[in-house]
Amino acid sequence: MIEGTVNENFEATVRLTLRGVVREGREIEAIIDTSFTGYLALPTSLIRRHNLSWKGRGQALIADGSLYVFDEYIGTVLWNGQDRTVEVAAADPASYCQVL
Repeated sequence: MIEGTVNENFEATVRLTLRGVVREGREIEAIIDTSFTGYLALPTSLIRRHNLSWKGRGQALIADGSLYVFDEYIGTVLWNGQDRTVEVAAADPASYCQVL
């Protein structure tokens, strides 16, 4: 079972282990954003540190009606005891996660 917490800003968070190409893991605390589905948003510095594979360009329509274009990568997270491949959106500055 995945358990999370609510932080001081009243945001729901979960801890994830992010793995890159070399399979080295790093724990991050990710904010659950219910309006942005399908991606894990990470800062470019963390994407580079884990040498995530570049997939292409993505886009999302954000709340104010504007189109946000971002680089997409492929990463792996430890989710409920199993490795899961996830799409990663480069988001700088990324307020979606904190490296622990």
